[in-house]
Amino acid sequence: MTKLIFLLTVFSYSFLHAHDYCKLPKDEVLTVGCTTNCKYFYRKAIYRAANYYGYPVRIVNMYNEELDINFDEVDAVVNPGGADIDPKYYKGKVDADLREQLDRLDYLVNYSYEGEVRDPFEYKFW
Repeated sequence: MTKLIFLLTVFSYSFLHAHDYCKLPKDEVLTVGCTTNCKYFYRKAIYRAANYYGYPVRIVNMYNEELDINFDEVDAVVNPGGADIDPKYYKGKVDADLREQLDRLDYLVNYSYEGEVRDPFEYKFW
């Protein structure tokens, strides 16, 4: 029990104080990539969090038509909420029972233009 309490204490301390040890060099800008164009409230939350810790931040849209993902350009990634991913991207990788259930409930899926645009990129991304 003592070991568990010690471990939790160390974890809590390191989690709460990680920003004390993780500092960017003075002139470096934190680059956050969005898998789609981050809208106002996502951008505001990112800027607020970065400002709280004193980090300059730049937000970039990672989406591109070629489905080319370059992780070298970003320090963090945000995948904003939106339409559900079309089951065709993952249906082949689940058990037969679940696949049948997905087929039976297909009428509940909201297929949208947003999904048509985002799904191929974000599925490849993850």
